Amino acid sequence: MTSPDGDVLAAAVARVATTFGGMTAQADETVCGRCFDEVEVELLRTPDVRLPTDLVGRVAQKDPFHWDNQPAIVRRVLPQLVVVLGEGAVESALMARGLAAAGWSR
Repeated sequence: MTSPDGDVLAAAVARVATTFGGMTAQADETVCGRCFDEVEVELLRTPDVRLPTDLVGRVAQKDPFHWDNQPAIVRRVLPQLVVVLGEGAVESALMARGLAAAGWSR
């Protein structure tokens, strides 16, 4: 994350990681077996394990009704999602959809 405001962005990313670190999907979260395999679901249920970047993007892009508890899923991927968005992800508008649907602006 190199930009004129790199220090500010790095501080914000660190704060998100501290605030949302250790969050997980619900233990009984059910997901579409066509979209995510069991290994990926287990990663979402496991705290403080780094997720593959492509998994973070796919989770963030899913329709909110795809999940039993969409806000919990967003909290799980958020520390890595802000890095992806800060680095200028190609599909950032789709990824931000999950944040908006979780009601983060309220």
